[in-house]
Amino acid sequence: MRINTTPPAAEPVHEYSARDRAHIALDAACNKLGVLLEITNGPKITEPVVKTRTEPDHPSYFVPAKWDLADALARLPRCYEEWAAEQTPAEPASETFALNREQLYAAIPGAIDEAARATLGEQYNPQVAADIAANMVALLSQPKPQRPLTAAQRGTEWMAKWGCPGFCVQEHGQPEASEFHTTAPVETALKASEVDCSGYSQGTDNLPWMSAQTVVSNDQAQAYGRRTNVFLGYGVHLAEISPAEARRALDAMRAFTVRLAAVVDFAEQTAADDFAGDAEIARLDREADARRRAAIDEARGDGAR
Repeated sequence: MRINTTPPAAEPVHEYSARDRAHIALDAACNKLGVLLEITNGPKITEPVVKTRTEPDHPSYFVPAKWDLADALARLPRCYEEWAAEQTPAEPASETFALNREQLYAAIPGAIDEAARATLGEQYNPQVAADIAANMVALLSQPKPQRPLTAAQRGTEWMAKWGCPGFCVQEHGQPEASEFHTTAPVETALKASEVDCSGYSQGTDNLPWMSAQTVVSNDQAQAYGRRTNVFLGYGVHLAEISPAEARRALDAMRAFTVRLAAVVDFAEQTAADDFAGDAEIARLDREADARRRAAIDEARGDGAR
Protein backbone atom coordinates (compact mmCIF):
# COMPACT_ATOMS: atom_id res chain seq x y z
CA MET A 1 0.00 0.00 0.00
CA ARG A 2 1.38 3.35 -1.01
CA ILE A 3 1.30 6.10 1.57
CA ASN A 4 0.32 9.49 0.27
CA THR A 5 2.99 11.92 1.49
CA THR A 6 1.57 14.94 -0.30
CA PRO A 7 0.72 17.57 2.34
CA PRO A 8 -2.91 18.69 2.39
CA ALA A 9 -3.58 21.89 0.52
CA ALA A 10 -3.65 24.91 2.74
CA GLU A 11 -7.04 26.45 3.21
CA PRO A 12 -7.36 29.72 1.30
CA VAL A 13 -6.82 32.77 3.46
CA HIS A 14 -9.55 35.35 3.08
CA GLU A 15 -8.13 38.79 2.47
CA TYR A 16 -10.32 41.38 4.13
CA SER A 17 -10.64 44.66 2.30
CA ALA A 18 -10.38 47.95 4.18
CA ARG A 19 -14.18 48.27 4.01
CA ASP A 20 -14.60 44.72 5.38
CA ARG A 21 -12.36 45.55 8.33
CA ALA A 22 -14.16 48.82 8.94
CA HIS A 23 -17.50 46.96 8.78
CA ILE A 24 -16.28 44.44 11.37
CA ALA A 25 -15.09 47.22 13.69
CA LEU A 26 -18.35 49.16 13.27
CA ASP A 27 -20.45 46.08 13.97
CA ALA A 28 -18.40 45.35 17.10
CA ALA A 29 -18.87 48.91 18.35
CA CYS A 30 -22.62 48.71 17.74
CA ASN A 31 -22.83 45.43 19.64
CA LYS A 32 -21.11 47.01 22.63
CA LEU A 33 -23.77 49.70 22.70
CA GLY A 34 -26.64 47.30 22.16
CA VAL A 35 -27.38 48.86 18.76
CA LEU A 36 -28.25 46.89 15.62
CA LEU A 37 -26.17 47.91 12.59
CA GLU A 38 -28.25 48.31 9.43
CA ILE A 39 -26.62 49.19 6.10
CA THR A 40 -29.43 50.61 4.01
CA ASN A 41 -30.20 51.83 0.51
CA GLY A 42 -33.33 53.60 1.74
CA PRO A 43 -33.76 57.09 0.27
CA LYS A 44 -34.76 58.58 3.64
CA ILE A 45 -31.40 57.79 5.25
CA THR A 46 -28.93 60.34 3.87
CA GLU A 47 -26.38 60.13 6.69
CA PRO A 48 -25.66 57.81 9.64
CA VAL A 49 -28.30 58.04 12.37
CA VAL A 50 -29.46 56.03 15.39
CA LYS A 51 -33.22 55.49 15.30
CA THR A 52 -35.78 53.04 16.60
CA ARG A 53 -38.17 51.09 14.39
CA THR A 54 -40.72 50.10 17.03
CA GLU A 55 -39.36 49.38 20.50
CA PRO A 56 -37.48 52.32 22.08
CA ASP A 57 -35.10 49.97 23.90
CA HIS A 58 -33.86 48.42 20.62
CA PRO A 59 -32.30 51.15 18.48
CA SER A 60 -30.62 50.61 15.11
CA TYR A 61 -27.69 52.45 13.58
CA PHE A 62 -28.73 53.18 10.00
CA VAL A 63 -25.83 53.82 7.62
CA PRO A 64 -26.25 54.60 3.89
CA ALA A 65 -24.81 51.78 1.78
CA LYS A 66 -22.23 53.98 0.07
CA TRP A 67 -21.11 55.78 3.27
CA ASP A 68 -17.51 55.57 4.46
CA LEU A 69 -17.78 53.04 7.30
CA ALA A 70 -14.73 54.42 9.10
CA ASP A 71 -16.49 57.79 9.21
CA ALA A 72 -19.69 56.07 10.36
CA LEU A 73 -17.73 54.55 13.24
CA ALA A 74 -16.38 57.95 14.24
CA ARG A 75 -19.94 59.35 14.18
CA LEU A 76 -21.48 56.49 16.19
CA PRO A 77 -20.93 57.91 19.73
CA ARG A 78 -22.44 61.27 18.80
CA CYS A 79 -25.38 59.67 16.97
CA TYR A 80 -26.03 57.40 19.94
CA GLU A 81 -25.86 60.36 22.33
CA GLU A 82 -28.33 62.34 20.22
CA TRP A 83 -30.71 59.38 20.10
CA ALA A 84 -30.45 58.92 23.87
CA ALA A 85 -31.10 62.63 24.47
CA GLU A 86 -34.35 62.41 22.47
CA GLN A 87 -35.72 59.63 24.62
CA THR A 88 -38.23 60.65 27.30
CA PRO A 89 -38.23 57.80 29.81
CA ALA A 90 -40.43 57.82 32.88
CA GLU A 91 -38.85 59.07 36.08
CA PRO A 92 -37.81 55.61 37.38
CA ALA A 93 -35.85 55.01 34.15
CA SER A 94 -33.45 57.91 34.73
CA GLU A 95 -30.96 55.57 36.40
CA THR A 96 -31.09 53.29 33.34
CA PHE A 97 -30.39 56.24 31.08
CA ALA A 98 -27.37 57.14 33.20
CA LEU A 99 -26.14 53.56 32.90
CA ASN A 100 -26.59 53.69 29.13
CA ARG A 101 -24.49 56.84 29.04
CA GLU A 102 -21.74 55.18 31.07
CA GLN A 103 -21.97 52.15 28.79
CA LEU A 104 -21.47 54.44 25.81
CA TYR A 105 -18.40 56.09 27.32
CA ALA A 106 -16.92 52.74 28.32
CA ALA A 107 -17.36 51.38 24.78
CA ILE A 108 -15.69 54.28 23.00
CA PRO A 109 -11.99 53.41 23.66
CA GLY A 110 -12.37 49.84 22.40
CA ALA A 111 -14.37 50.92 19.35
CA ILE A 112 -11.86 53.60 18.40
CA ASP A 113 -8.95 51.22 18.94
CA GLU A 114 -10.55 48.54 16.74
CA ALA A 115 -11.31 51.08 14.03
CA ALA A 116 -7.76 52.42 14.12
CA ARG A 117 -6.29 48.91 13.85
CA ALA A 118 -8.62 48.05 10.96
CA THR A 119 -8.08 51.20 8.91
CA LEU A 120 -4.48 52.23 9.65
CA GLY A 121 -2.70 48.87 9.47
CA GLU A 122 1.04 49.36 10.05
CA GLN A 123 0.50 53.03 10.85
CA TYR A 124 -1.65 52.12 13.86
CA ASN A 125 -0.55 53.93 17.02
CA PRO A 126 -2.29 52.85 20.25
CA GLN A 127 -1.52 56.15 21.99
CA VAL A 128 -3.12 58.17 19.19
CA ALA A 129 -6.20 55.93 19.32
CA ALA A 130 -6.38 56.36 23.10
CA ASP A 131 -6.06 60.16 22.76
CA ILE A 132 -8.88 60.27 20.20
CA ALA A 133 -11.10 58.19 22.49
CA ALA A 134 -10.29 60.39 25.51
CA ASN A 135 -11.10 63.54 23.54
CA MET A 136 -14.38 62.05 22.33
CA VAL A 137 -15.44 61.05 25.83
CA ALA A 138 -14.53 64.52 27.12
CA LEU A 139 -16.59 66.13 24.35
CA LEU A 140 -19.62 63.93 24.98
CA SER A 141 -19.37 64.49 28.75
CA GLN A 142 -19.85 68.23 28.39
CA PRO A 143 -23.31 69.52 29.28
CA LYS A 144 -25.45 69.84 26.19
CA PRO A 145 -27.42 73.04 25.53
CA GLN A 146 -31.10 72.65 24.75
CA ARG A 147 -31.46 72.04 21.04
CA PRO A 148 -33.72 74.44 19.12
CA LEU A 149 -36.81 73.15 17.36
CA THR A 150 -36.52 72.62 13.63
CA ALA A 151 -39.21 73.72 11.19
CA ALA A 152 -40.06 70.05 10.60
CA GLN A 153 -40.72 69.66 14.32
CA ARG A 154 -42.91 72.79 14.33
CA GLY A 155 -45.09 71.35 11.58
CA THR A 156 -46.20 71.93 8.00
CA GLU A 157 -48.23 75.04 8.87
CA TRP A 158 -45.13 76.78 10.21
CA MET A 159 -43.06 75.67 7.21
CA ALA A 160 -45.68 76.98 4.77
CA LYS A 161 -46.05 80.31 6.59
CA TRP A 162 -42.35 81.12 6.62
CA GLY A 163 -41.17 79.16 3.59
CA CYS A 164 -38.92 77.09 5.86
CA PRO A 165 -36.93 74.03 4.86
CA GLY A 166 -37.35 71.27 7.42
CA PHE A 167 -33.94 71.89 9.01
CA CYS A 168 -34.46 75.61 9.77
CA VAL A 169 -34.15 76.58 13.44
CA GLN A 170 -34.86 80.30 13.07
CA GLU A 171 -37.50 81.76 15.41
CA HIS A 172 -39.27 83.58 12.58
CA GLY A 173 -41.55 86.32 13.85
CA GLN A 174 -39.24 87.24 16.72
CA PRO A 175 -37.40 90.61 16.55
CA GLU A 176 -33.95 88.97 16.51
CA ALA A 177 -34.85 86.34 13.90
CA SER A 178 -33.30 86.42 10.43
CA GLU A 179 -35.26 86.31 7.18
CA PHE A 180 -33.03 83.54 5.86
CA HIS A 181 -33.10 79.94 7.07
CA THR A 182 -30.31 78.23 9.00
CA THR A 183 -29.33 74.95 10.55
CA ALA A 184 -28.28 74.90 14.18
CA PRO A 185 -24.58 75.84 14.26
CA VAL A 186 -21.86 73.34 15.02
CA GLU A 187 -19.33 74.87 17.38
CA THR A 188 -16.04 74.09 19.04
CA ALA A 189 -16.12 73.64 22.80
CA LEU A 190 -13.05 75.87 22.90
CA LYS A 191 -14.01 79.53 23.22
CA ALA A 192 -12.40 82.32 21.19
CA SER A 193 -11.39 84.19 24.33
CA GLU A 194 -9.34 81.16 25.46
CA VAL A 195 -6.95 81.35 22.50
CA ASP A 196 -7.15 85.01 21.46
CA CYS A 197 -4.34 87.17 22.87
CA SER A 198 -5.11 90.12 20.58
CA GLY A 199 -7.95 91.45 22.71
CA TYR A 200 -10.50 91.31 19.88
CA SER A 201 -12.50 88.65 21.71
CA GLN A 202 -12.67 90.60 24.97
CA GLY A 203 -16.17 90.46 26.43
CA THR A 204 -17.21 87.51 24.24
CA ASP A 205 -16.70 84.67 26.71
CA ASN A 206 -19.41 82.50 25.10
CA LEU A 207 -18.23 83.02 21.52
CA PRO A 208 -16.90 79.72 20.10
CA TRP A 209 -13.45 79.60 18.57
CA MET A 210 -14.96 78.15 15.39
CA SER A 211 -18.52 77.58 14.19
CA ALA A 212 -20.34 76.65 10.99
CA GLN A 213 -23.91 76.43 9.78
CA THR A 214 -25.84 76.09 6.53
CA VAL A 215 -27.81 79.16 5.43
CA VAL A 216 -30.55 79.27 2.78
CA SER A 217 -31.97 82.48 1.29
CA ASN A 218 -35.24 81.96 -0.59
CA ASP A 219 -37.19 85.18 -0.09
CA GLN A 220 -39.20 85.88 -3.28
CA ALA A 221 -37.44 82.93 -4.86
CA GLN A 222 -39.24 83.21 -8.20
CA ALA A 223 -37.71 86.64 -8.70
CA TYR A 224 -34.35 86.29 -6.97
CA GLY A 225 -33.77 82.55 -6.85
CA ARG A 226 -32.68 80.36 -3.97
CA ARG A 227 -29.12 80.50 -2.62
CA THR A 228 -27.33 78.20 -0.16
CA ASN A 229 -24.24 79.36 1.69
CA VAL A 230 -22.19 78.39 4.71
CA PHE A 231 -21.53 80.73 7.61
CA LEU A 232 -18.02 79.94 8.84
CA GLY A 233 -17.22 81.70 12.09
CA TYR A 234 -13.77 82.04 13.60
CA GLY A 235 -13.83 84.12 16.73
CA VAL A 236 -15.31 87.54 16.05
CA HIS A 237 -14.96 87.05 12.30
CA LEU A 238 -17.58 85.54 10.00
CA ALA A 239 -17.26 84.34 6.41
CA GLU A 240 -20.30 83.75 4.19
CA ILE A 241 -19.11 81.34 1.52
CA SER A 242 -20.56 78.97 -1.05
CA PRO A 243 -20.67 75.20 -0.43
CA ALA A 244 -17.79 74.79 -2.92
CA GLU A 245 -15.72 77.37 -1.04
CA ALA A 246 -16.63 75.70 2.24
CA ARG A 247 -15.41 72.38 0.83
CA ARG A 248 -12.08 74.04 -0.06
CA ALA A 249 -11.88 75.44 3.48
CA LEU A 250 -12.61 71.98 4.92
CA ASP A 251 -9.93 70.32 2.78
CA ALA A 252 -7.43 73.01 3.77
CA MET A 253 -8.36 72.57 7.43
CA ARG A 254 -7.89 68.80 7.27
CA ALA A 255 -4.47 69.23 5.70
CA PHE A 256 -3.57 71.87 8.25
CA THR A 257 -4.55 69.73 11.25
CA VAL A 258 -2.00 67.11 10.18
CA ARG A 259 0.75 69.75 10.12
CA LEU A 260 -0.58 71.30 13.32
CA ALA A 261 -0.31 67.91 15.04
CA ALA A 262 3.36 67.75 14.02
CA VAL A 263 3.97 71.26 15.38
CA VAL A 264 2.25 70.44 18.67
CA ASP A 265 4.16 67.16 19.03
CA PHE A 266 7.47 68.98 18.47
CA ALA A 267 6.49 71.79 20.83
CA GLU A 268 5.64 69.28 23.57
CA GLN A 269 9.02 67.60 23.12
CA THR A 270 10.84 70.94 23.12
CA ALA A 271 8.92 72.11 26.22
CA ALA A 272 10.58 69.34 28.22
CA ASP A 273 13.63 71.64 28.51
CA ASP A 274 11.61 74.63 29.79
CA PHE A 275 12.16 75.90 33.34
CA ALA A 276 10.75 78.66 35.53
CA GLY A 277 13.90 80.67 36.24
CA ASP A 278 15.06 82.25 39.51
CA ALA A 279 12.64 84.76 41.01
CA GLU A 280 15.42 86.61 42.93
CA ILE A 281 17.56 87.07 39.82
CA ALA A 282 14.48 88.30 37.98
CA ARG A 283 13.81 90.87 40.74
CA LEU A 284 17.39 92.17 40.63
CA ASP A 285 17.19 92.42 36.85
CA ARG A 286 13.99 94.47 37.03
CA GLU A 287 15.52 96.80 39.61
CA ALA A 288 18.65 97.28 37.49
CA ASP A 289 16.50 98.01 34.45
CA ALA A 290 14.49 100.56 36.43
CA ARG A 291 17.71 102.32 37.55
CA ARG A 292 18.97 102.35 33.97
CA ARG A 293 15.75 103.93 32.70
CA ALA A 294 15.80 106.49 35.52
CA ALA A 295 19.39 107.43 34.64
CA ILE A 296 18.45 107.89 30.97
CA ASP A 297 15.45 110.06 31.89
CA GLU A 298 17.61 112.16 34.22
CA ALA A 299 20.27 112.62 31.54
CA ARG A 300 17.63 113.71 29.04
CA GLY A 301 16.31 116.19 31.57
CA ASP A 302 19.80 117.63 32.17
CA GLY A 303 20.30 117.98 28.41
CA ALA A 304 17.02 119.86 28.04
CA ARG A 305 18.05 122.39 30.70
